[in-house]
Amino acid sequence: MRGENGFQGIQGERGETGLQGERGAVGETGPAGTQGQVGLTGATGATGSAGANGSTGAAGAAGAAGAAGAAGAAGANGSLRVYGDGSAGTRSIATNSALNDPNAQYTNFTVSAGTTLTVYSGTVVRCTGNFQNDGTMIVVPALRDHPRFGENGSRPTTISSGGLEALGGLGGKSLYAGVARRLLNLNLLGGGSGYRETTDSGGDGGGNFAVICSGAVVNQGLIAADGASATGPSRGGGAGGIIILASGTSVSNSGSISATGGLGGSLLATDSNLNGFGAGGGGGGGIVHLMAPSASSGGSIDVSGGAGGAAGGAGAITGVVYLGGGSGGGGGGLGGDGGTINPGNIGNGSSTAGQSGAQGLQFITQADPVSIW
Repeated sequence: MRGENGFQGIQGERGETGLQGERGAVGETGPAGTQGQVGLTGATGATGSAGANGSTGAAGAAGAAGAAGAAGAAGANGSLRVYGDGSAGTRSIATNSALNDPNAQYTNFTVSAGTTLTVYSGTVVRCTGNFQNDGTMIVVPALRDHPRFGENGSRPTTISSGGLEALGGLGGKSLYAGVARRLLNLNLLGGGSGYRETTDSGGDGGGNFAVICSGAVVNQGLIAADGASATGPSRGGGAGGIIILASGTSVSNSGSISATGGLGGSLLATDSNLNGFGAGGGGGGGIVHLMAPSASSGGSIDVSGGAGGAAGGAGAITGVVYLGGGSGGGGGGLGGDGGTINPGNIGNGSSTAGQSGAQGLQFITQADPVSIW
């Protein structure tokens, strides 16, 4: 049997450290220590991608106005407005007819010799090219209720049955020459009509007609806008109308242009009511205007007034109540006054002639219509 252990002896000196043994397994993580001091800031990292746009802020106050820009180039002149665009093409009239085209903007316009073309008052023929009339162009008189550039004729101013004179109506007033020269945009303006009653007619005033072309305007025929003559006794003649021929190049007239006043009506000895009437006054002459850088007329231009009705000697008026004649319409010239009755013995009166209408107006203006129209 093994005996009991003896007393432990005195510890000997410590021997040299032996070789390090293999690392043991990692123990559990101990509790976190206190945070150390903040280290130095590291280098800036790369920029991240842009975030979404925020909502738009309120608009700021408007800035001061900038300086005005340079003026733009000048626009085209008014030739399109004056001469039209030529969209109706070329128009050649070779048979008797009336001009009813809804679009009167032509390239060229021609009326052949031996042809009569009726033109309604207010017509304006525009051409990008040329106009030539070798035929006859008749402008229809304006209607009485159309606007007027002259005054309509008036009724007799007095009625007499007691031996006193019965004066005729005063002639329709005319335009001043300075105003007439500037009358270019005519619309439906016509000459003044002669005095009339509801049951019979004084003459209608002449209508208006204009030609405005970029190229040459040539008249070798007849263009007429005459006032109509009275169709009843003691009534006035209508004033002549207006004709304007204008070109950006030239206007020449070797034919005839007419805007004359109409004739006044005759006296009336007596009617069924035993009224006697004096003779009617003639219509005033109209207006003719040629306008171009080169405008001339070697032909005729007639703007004479119409003659009044003829006088009647003693016994020409057999009525017992007397009225003077109605007057003529005014235009470029004054309308003529109506005739005055001198009753003499009852049933044995006389009448002066109706006054003739005054000469109208004609102008030749050497200018480009684009600069004036």
